[in-house]
Amino acid sequence: MVLLILTYLYFWWMVVKASAHKHVSREKVTNRKLTASLAHAKRKGNTHRFLIQITTKGGALSVVQRGIDNVLAGVARYPVLQKVVWVEIITEDADEVAALQTRYRNAVIPVTPFLLPAGYRTPKDTRLKARALEYMVEQHRAAPTDSYVVHYDEESVFTPDNLARLVHRLSRHPVGISEGMISYGLDWNETTLLNKAMESNRPFGCHECY
Repeated sequence: MVLLILTYLYFWWMVVKASAHKHVSREKVTNRKLTASLAHAKRKGNTHRFLIQITTKGGALSVVQRGIDNVLAGVARYPVLQKVVWVEIITEDADEVAALQTRYRNAVIPVTPFLLPAGYRTPKDTRLKARALEYMVEQHRAAPTDSYVVHYDEESVFTPDNLARLVHRLSRHPVGISEGMISYGLDWNETTLLNKAMESNRPFGCHECY
């Protein structure tokens, strides 16, 4: 129990450290500021489009929908994002593909589910999540776009403001690849200390590597 408590405290120490080093942004972003940032990226010839790609095996439809709905909430709060953000989902469940197509048919941004073919094999016969990711790489190579790919797990969520901050930051400071701090705010206040400590251990190797 002592080790779990120390792990939990270490996580929050790293949050404080990340904030001090400006790795955690609390910048207030407006639709006007986003418009200027995107125009800056376009003028410089930099990437200024953002694909949210959600990878799921299936069986967690409501969780996936929560992530998509938060993206749509961000687009509603910052309308300029309608021009540069879209969502793709890769799943092994055909019923979920149909459900997602129906639910988001009239969404203000494209929300496109893909079904991972049961017989699909990668050149090196990779399995599990890597197999799905490779399938999407092949789809994008067939129809390339100049965009950032923001990789979601099925439970991932960006708050509307943090989605705006991401677009603003990468439009002003382009990078080839980036990794942000992982936090576990969903239902945080309802969970036990044991669960908090276990989740706090997972981000090691990410945000504390300066």
